[in-house]
Amino acid sequence: MNAGTFYKALSYACLYRDETEDADEILNTDTTVTLVREQKTEKLLRQLGEKYELTKHAEGIYRINGMMFPVQIPDVTGTAVSPETPPLAFKGYSGQQNH
Repeated sequence: MNAGTFYKALSYACLYRDETEDADEILNTDTTVTLVREQKTEKLLRQLGEKYELTKHAEGIYRINGMMFPVQIPDVTGTAVSPETPPLAFKGYSGQQNH
């Protein structure tokens, strides 16, 4: 996964939002982008870290701040995310649990 893949995912989120009938009523925080890959995304995180602020939200979950939508990249390689962390532990910026 590289920066091109990242921006393509963001463009899909923009298109999805635009195709909605009430697009003007949808807040940017109502749309989230989560990128998941089996291998560690070190290259992507490094590339994004050059342009945006990255924060470690939880063990193995990174947030990219300053984007149009809330964006998170979990490390699911099995070494970072704890087995005790349930899959729905990814929370939106509002603090509400996403389903």
